[in-house]
Amino acid sequence: DRWRLFGDISQERQVSCRALCWLDSMVVCCSGPAPEGGAAAASRPGGSGPGTSGYELLLLPRFHLDMSSLLCRHPLAQPPVAMDCIGSHILLASEPLEIRLYEVEVKGSLTPTGNPKARLSLVREISMLDVGRPLLDVALVVALPPAPCT
Repeated sequence: DRWRLFGDISQERQVSCRALCWLDSMVVCCSGPAPEGGAAAASRPGGSGPGTSGYELLLLPRFHLDMSSLLCRHPLAQPPVAMDCIGSHILLASEPLEIRLYEVEVKGSLTPTGNPKARLSLVREISMLDVGRPLLDVALVVALPPAPCT
């Protein structure tokens, strides 16, 4: 059995999911070119223009995984090797060590009867040349308030 992202098989063929995160009431899917012999890249609109890697972030409401409910499509300049989400933030890492932190802003009511849209804004970007070993994973950690002095 194969796990399905969409109920509609034609929409599923447009997405080659490489990473998946929950972000509050949304699903963040990092979609990329189809593996050898796959049809996702050929059937996906955009993603192959100048300055893009063919990878993109797709934000969907978790109550309706359907391209008609797509909140945001954001092209990526490089293929990510790791992704994490927390609160309203998405952390992406690419080789050799490019780290980008995005903030998601949702306009409208994120309900089945609303007409929401989302926008990604780049908050921070870090680029390092050599870190020795290749990056395998990233994680966002919630900052805890300092302990009271006693």
